[in-house]
Amino acid sequence: MNNDDFDLTLSALPDEALNPKQAARRRWLQSMAALSASGLIPSLAMTNAMAAQTSNGYRALVCVFLFGGNDSNNMIVPITTTAYNAYAAARAAQASGGLALTQASLLPLPVGGNAPLYGFHPAMTGLQGLWNSGKLAPLFNVGTLIKPATKANYQTIGAAPTNLFSHQDQQVQMQGIRLNGVLAPSGWGGRMADKLGAASGGLAPVGISISGNPMYLTGDISSYVTLPSTGSLVINGLSDTSAAGIARKNALLQLMQSNDAVMISTLGGIQNSTVSLTNTLGPVLSGATSSNITTAFTGLTSSLSNQLKQVAKLIENRAQLGNPSRQIFFVSLGGFDTHTNQIATQNNLLTDVSASLTAFYNATVALGVPDKVTSFTLSDFTRTFKPASGAGSDHAWGGHHLIIGDAVNGQATYGTFPNQTIGGPDDVSTEGRWLPSTALDQYGATLGKWMGLDATELAAAFPNLNNFSVKDVGFMKP
Repeated sequence: MNNDDFDLTLSALPDEALNPKQAARRRWLQSMAALSASGLIPSLAMTNAMAAQTSNGYRALVCVFLFGGNDSNNMIVPITTTAYNAYAAARAAQASGGLALTQASLLPLPVGGNAPLYGFHPAMTGLQGLWNSGKLAPLFNVGTLIKPATKANYQTIGAAPTNLFSHQDQQVQMQGIRLNGVLAPSGWGGRMADKLGAASGGLAPVGISISGNPMYLTGDISSYVTLPSTGSLVINGLSDTSAAGIARKNALLQLMQSNDAVMISTLGGIQNSTVSLTNTLGPVLSGATSSNITTAFTGLTSSLSNQLKQVAKLIENRAQLGNPSRQIFFVSLGGFDTHTNQIATQNNLLTDVSASLTAFYNATVALGVPDKVTSFTLSDFTRTFKPASGAGSDHAWGGHHLIIGDAVNGQATYGTFPNQTIGGPDDVSTEGRWLPSTALDQYGATLGKWMGLDATELAAAFPNLNNFSVKDVGFMKP
């Protein structure tokens, strides 16, 4: 390789302006800088981010993504007799291949002394307890809506994103958001990190994933770290003996043998920062410095509980990370694509979600930060209200989400519950696909405001926000 093959001064040019070797090598370095799936490689571009507004102390968000499309129609169910009967008729009895939960099995969500209007899925006992203690709020019927719309005009006015019912597209759009139909090149968690600034994360970036490389944490100028849910820290792809791993290792060796001084300096900086962060985070993740969260997670061994336990360790030991003022975490659970056997599958999944999120909340209490850490859910979409063959459901649109923490205005519901009439005013199909009444931008901006972003910063992080008159849905305390 000679200096003509790769030149870091070309980094401002688009890939198509480079020859194939240049483009490939630049993408490789970008992927290294964007952090590996199990490794630690800090951002090279966070230093230009705006300073965070930290007058209200430490705050953290924990995004819990439910991959596959959680059927929130069975996560929160109307419980009053008339509304429940309409639900049961549309979803059909389980004995006939339907999805209706029995009224008696629902976990009521009372508000003060009033009769409950809704009930949780019977597997969500822990989260019902958080509702009862005022630490949880559902937000109804959220989706990837670009502008306010009705069933009659949502298609003609460009209110819906493209490929609306596609898993891959909607997972990306729920994490990234579209502006006038064009997908943002970053995620809204990453854009919040951009505005909070590199210094807000202390010795590590603001964004930390315990679940791979999500678009959610990808910023326009900031990056994030990806950590394992268990085990030690390694540089992903360079420690395995597969053909792909050997090829990556050989490519790295070839690059390191280059006589390009600038490139070698860049790689050296990555290596040094990786070692530094590994030395800092290793003891934290191994549990050697953690003591106050063990009881909260006793008996829990699922992937989601392990991920949330790692988040709790990082929060507990944040002084070792330079006392960050802001952190944004990403964890996830898959398996929600329930085209068949939904009742049993979702019961197992929501049992895990409820136990893991309850344990994590209890860990924040043990750490003395329940008012400083807010967890919230995202998913591809909800599922059709009308059952599909095989005792399952198909892909839909607007769905319900949960927000948890002492900073939440809890034991109250937010947004507008959809009219659950199949073919009715909120159904954009004939199978019960709800037109969202709250946009993802509004959901995210409410969380972003709590994190300290001002109106201008929120508009930059949430590109469709100014299409909506309500910018703050109201579920967070100041």
